[in-house]
Amino acid sequence: MVIGGVVLAIVASVIYLLRYRMDRPPVGVVNRSDVYLISVFVIVLPVAYLHLPGWIVGSIFAVLGTALIRLTLVPVVGSRGGTCVALTLGIADVSICLGLGSHSALFDLVNGAALILLMVGATNTWVQGGMRTSNVAMLAAFLVAYDLVATWALPMMVDFYGRVEALPFTPVLRWGSGGNLAAIGLGDILMATLWPLVLTKAHSRRDAVTGAALTLGGLVLIHIGFELGVLDSLVPAMIFIGPAVLLHFLLLRRRRPERTFAEFEHWGGARRTARPHLVGAQHATGTFDASSSAPSR
Repeated sequence: MVIGGVVLAIVASVIYLLRYRMDRPPVGVVNRSDVYLISVFVIVLPVAYLHLPGWIVGSIFAVLGTALIRLTLVPVVGSRGGTCVALTLGIADVSICLGLGSHSALFDLVNGAALILLMVGATNTWVQGGMRTSNVAMLAAFLVAYDLVATWALPMMVDFYGRVEALPFTPVLRWGSGGNLAAIGLGDILMATLWPLVLTKAHSRRDAVTGAALTLGGLVLIHIGFELGVLDSLVPAMIFIGPAVLLHFLLLRRRRPERTFAEFEHWGGARRTARPHLVGAQHATGTFDASSSAPSR
């Protein structure tokens, strides 16, 4: 069920990339500096959340999660529709968590749907912003090292997930209970989704399928390990996903250069765009203007 949720996040993200364009602020192209900034947030935020009251952390999760879901849905269903769906899902997530508890099956289902939408939005924000395969490979390398330290060398991630698992918009995709509980953290879902998506933009859909098979293969290995009793504690999935991403990146790097996002759009990557009143004129037409002064992504 959990791996199926990751598959759904990957498929939904790719379909979204092929059909819709998010309304992004003019902040330039996603580059190495952004990866450094993301890495700082990954280090700092869990520590900060461990020292904040639970209601503050839960409020931050709910507000940011609802806002990103709305941003994701606006190109699909319009401004009013996106707002209504995002608020409905956000209120449902919080209400079920407070009413039935964060370990109820209904909460896992609703929260899982919210996380999948968040992954679609977050990954498309980066890829449509021009993120390159080298940026994703760099982020993967950092997350491997971070997970090894934060999960195994230190108890920080164990403490973090123990703290946030009872909160709305908890950053864990899970299903089942007791000995049948299966769960995967938000960061692992993000990387498993981001790699196939950036390959869709940078190379081809065939390479994206290979990338998805590699990242999902790491999750399957972990699942098999638990089923066979080889694994019986918290395992950082990035120690499987990260090396697969890095190896695939090195193989593709030798084969051919990657496309920019502008080239991806020019050669038919976009079939549909956001509504005209939401984005600039060059995106509203669904075409690429080579004379535009905007930087290539």
